[in-house]
Amino acid sequence: MHYSLSVGVFMVRESPWPVFVSIGIVGLIKSAIEGCWDVLGGLGVLVGWVSLLLVLVGVYEWCRNVVGENQSGAHLFNFNSCLYFGFILFLLTELMLFFSFFWAFLSNSWNPEVGAGCCWPPFECGPLVVDALGLPFLNTVILLSSGATVTAAHHQTLGGRGGSVGLLIVSAGLGLIFLILQGWEYAHALFSLGGGIFGSGFYMLTGLHGFHVCVGGVLLGLCAIKGFVQVVSSGCHAGLQLSLWYWHFVDVVWVCLFLLVYWYA
Repeated sequence: MHYSLSVGVFMVRESPWPVFVSIGIVGLIKSAIEGCWDVLGGLGVLVGWVSLLLVLVGVYEWCRNVVGENQSGAHLFNFNSCLYFGFILFLLTELMLFFSFFWAFLSNSWNPEVGAGCCWPPFECGPLVVDALGLPFLNTVILLSSGATVTAAHHQTLGGRGGSVGLLIVSAGLGLIFLILQGWEYAHALFSLGGGIFGSGFYMLTGLHGFHVCVGGVLLGLCAIKGFVQVVSSGCHAGLQLSLWYWHFVDVVWVCLFLLVYWYA
């Protein structure tokens, strides 16, 4: 890491971790596709686990480097502004990803194919659809409650008051409960991923959202650990701020998912 006079910020030197993460993500996608088509042999499973290891190691080392840069005083105000702007662009790409799957799901619901019985949900899935006012509504309350607790943790940090670590742990715990209930719903669902466009759309959207809940829970847990190790002040809380944005993004996506996939369907 060195200082650039032309730019006015610290320029990060070459790092292998973005390459590690990229290769790992490609390997995970390949393994997931092969798994969906039941062509995942022993080598494919090995590639999947190695890819997951690459992603975890890459993300950990990448975050460790960023924290080290911050502690060395490299993260000035203009750096944090660029960091926030880059994260907003990242959330926009995530929004477009979810929008594409929402559009595919709704497009098929508005124009059901003959193979689906010209109705939505398809004839074979209609009696098996999960009741929106049951477990999905409970999960909605849990996830929105976690959004409230993480917001309270942020306000505690901005006000220089204690208690933010406990609130972050509660938020991550609520996210874990959400995932457990989602898994229970999957285990008792009467239609599968191979159950036509409805089943594939349902599991793709809910599964993709569940993955984002996992990532958000890890981020909140890391913020809580950082709060135990060192004091997170109102002037140095970029990680908490970004985690807060990400968690609220997960909340908004779930509300849309609940209304369009569970309620509307």
